[in-house]
Amino acid sequence: MTRVPVKICGVRDAGAIDAAVEGGASAVGFVFSSSPRRVSVDDAMVLARRVPDDVWRVGVFREIDTAALAEVAQRGILTHVQAEWMDEPVVRAHAPGLAFIPVYRDVPTLRVELGEEATREPRAFLVESAVSGVGMVPDWGRIARAVVGLAGVPGRAFILAGGLKPVNVRGAILATGAGFVDVSSGVERSLGVKDAGLIGEFLAEARGGFAEASQPWVAEAARAGKSARVKP
Repeated sequence: MTRVPVKICGVRDAGAIDAAVEGGASAVGFVFSSSPRRVSVDDAMVLARRVPDDVWRVGVFREIDTAALAEVAQRGILTHVQAEWMDEPVVRAHAPGLAFIPVYRDVPTLRVELGEEATREPRAFLVESAVSGVGMVPDWGRIARAVVGLAGVPGRAFILAGGLKPVNVRGAILATGAGFVDVSSGVERSLGVKDAGLIGEFLAEARGGFAEASQPWVAEAARAGKSARVKP
């Protein structure tokens, strides 16, 4: 299967895992911080067994729980840890063997903060709205300007999150130049409950968006605001 660069985040049950994997997602996310989508370490261990080796298993820590972080690292549940960019030293100390995905937020200082990312070795980094998990759409234009010089660098994956759903993910990809997208509330039928149908729709729309973005003139027109689909 050719996987699409999409992370289905906040998975809590086997149905969501299976819909993500069978639909072609490249990553699933387990939330270990305070959230309606939070899972225990034991539950994550069971769910992770359903995830094939070619799919990232990402632990999401909005606030760092060092005990949980160390436990998931020791038990081999995860391939990646996603946390606020300033928490990298803590993650490195408690989960040194896992890849780190720093989270940057759509705030006025975003471009300055991403300057630090530019000094790092190429890796995945995520940019999302100021508040997580509530469907807030960030300023795609500000993000596109802030990631100039980072997006498209070999080995460096720019992941876009925040308010994405099937109806706007194509436009988001074209407007920002994201090479990877992350969705949680946008594929839920109720708070914290994923919908297999919406997951499938999102993956199909994202696949189409990445295909369009591979045509330079289409993506450039979208970033210039010439396509109605760039609107949130």
